[in-house]
Amino acid sequence: MKIAVIADIHSNFRALEAVAEHIDRWQADQVIVAGDVVNRGPMPLPCFQFVKTKQQSQKWEVLRGNHEDYVLEHLTVKRDIKGVEFEIYRMSHWTFAQLGETVTELGKLPFHLTQTAPDDSKIRITHASMRHIRDSMIVDAPETLLMSQIGLPLPGLFCSGHTHLPFVRKLHNTCVVNVGSVGMPFDRDTRAGYAQLTWHNSEWQAKIVRVEYDRAATRRDFYESGYLDEAGALSPLVFDEFEKGCSHLFRWNENYRAPVMRGEMSLEESVKAHLKSHGGY
Repeated sequence: MKIAVIADIHSNFRALEAVAEHIDRWQADQVIVAGDVVNRGPMPLPCFQFVKTKQQSQKWEVLRGNHEDYVLEHLTVKRDIKGVEFEIYRMSHWTFAQLGETVTELGKLPFHLTQTAPDDSKIRITHASMRHIRDSMIVDAPETLLMSQIGLPLPGLFCSGHTHLPFVRKLHNTCVVNVGSVGMPFDRDTRAGYAQLTWHNSEWQAKIVRVEYDRAATRRDFYESGYLDEAGALSPLVFDEFEKGCSHLFRWNENYRAPVMRGEMSLEESVKAHLKSHGGY
C-alpha cells in the first residue's frame, strides 16, 4: 500500500505538475491533497482545475485548507470590507476573482479524511490538526499537545501540512507526518515537497521527498499572471517567500498589521521595513 500526501500547493502550478509526475513514476495507490491548493501564489485556477481533474480521473482525495477558507470569506465576511483592511486581504480577493464561479466548489471540500489501513488501524489526514484548520503542529511539540492535535483514539498514521515544515515523528504506535509544501516550502529548501507513505512489514514507513521543478517558469507566472501588479502591497512578501523558501506573512502579521490598521504606517512602508529587517530581496 503506497500513499502520496501533498499539501500547500499555493497556486504554484509548475511545482504541482512536477510533483504529480513524480508520484505517477512512484506508482502510488492513492493520492491525497491535504489543503491549500489555492491562494498565496500566481496560478490558482490552473491548480484547482488540475486537482479536480485528477480527482475525477485518478480518484485523488482533495481536502480543504485555511487558504480555501480565506478565499471563500470574500463571499461572506469579507464581502463589504474597504480601505486598508481590504488592501490587507487583496491577495485573497485576487485569487477569489481568478477562480470566478468555481470558487463555490472550495466550500464543498471536506476538512478531514479517515480510512482503514491493512491491519484495521486508522489513517487520519487533515490540513493542520484535528483541533483547528490553522492549528500548527511542530516536530518538538510535547506528547500531550500532539495527542490532542491528532485526536483520540490515536490512529496508526496521521498526516497534515499547514506549516510548510516537513517532519516525521513516532508517537507511541502512531506515525506522525507533516508532508511539507509543494509550492511554498519554508525550510529554506525551495524544491517542491511531499510525503510517500508505504505500508511495509506491518508498519508505516514515511519518506519526505523533494522534487526539482522549473522555478524560472513560476517566477514568470508571478509577473505574467498579474499577481505582483494586482494582488496588492503584500504580494512582494509572498514572492520573497517563494524565492527564499522562508515565511514572511506570519511575522508581518505579528509585527505590522496593528500599526498599519491604526494608520501609523502604510502597507508599502510596512513591507519595506519587514523585508529590510528579514533580508528580503
